[in-house]
Amino acid sequence: MKKLSKFWLLCIVGLVFSVAAHANVAGTVAHITGSAIAVQNAEVRPLKVGDEVLIGDILSTGTDSHLEVSMIDDGNFKLGAKTSFVVIDYTFGQGNDGNVITELLNGAMDGVSGKIAKANPDGMKVLTRQATIGIRGTKFFVGEMDDKLHVAHWTGGGVHVKNHGGEVFLKGDNTGTVLFHDHKAPSAPEKWDGEKMRRAKSLVTPE
Repeated sequence: MKKLSKFWLLCIVGLVFSVAAHANVAGTVAHITGSAIAVQNAEVRPLKVGDEVLIGDILSTGTDSHLEVSMIDDGNFKLGAKTSFVVIDYTFGQGNDGNVITELLNGAMDGVSGKIAKANPDGMKVLTRQATIGIRGTKFFVGEMDDKLHVAHWTGGGVHVKNHGGEVFLKGDNTGTVLFHDHKAPSAPEKWDGEKMRRAKSLVTPE
């Protein structure tokens, strides 16, 4: 068998690295106001529109900043000012279900689940200090208001909120719950009025 030429060897190595890099991509920055960064392996990347968001990234926004990310399964996340958000896993196209695990460390986010949550009702989770939030093909909100964590289901298949104290399932449109800490059950689902909805949306949408 003939030895591979140096040119073809470099091509193969480049292809392998390209495939590996592509497999690690979770989404793309769609919109940004102010400043935002991605941190991974102690390396900081200032973000701009068109930049890739990778599995393992910690996304952080500055004061008066907003970040919107389009995900690889057509999902969408909007992060408000002074928000820290971790993309723990975002696997799509490997098997029938896929998997999404993210974590909101602080701040506020508004989300639209994509194809993964539609194909696998248990395939998308948002972790917080107060609870684990399961997203079942829906539009939703998770964010800090009045020194408490609020979770809302805008429309869609529902949101399951569970911690050591108990659990609730939000299935009505514009229905929310309040979380105090991880050993106290989420509050009973309540319909959000227009003012509370506007407050939540204003946290993640630039004026």
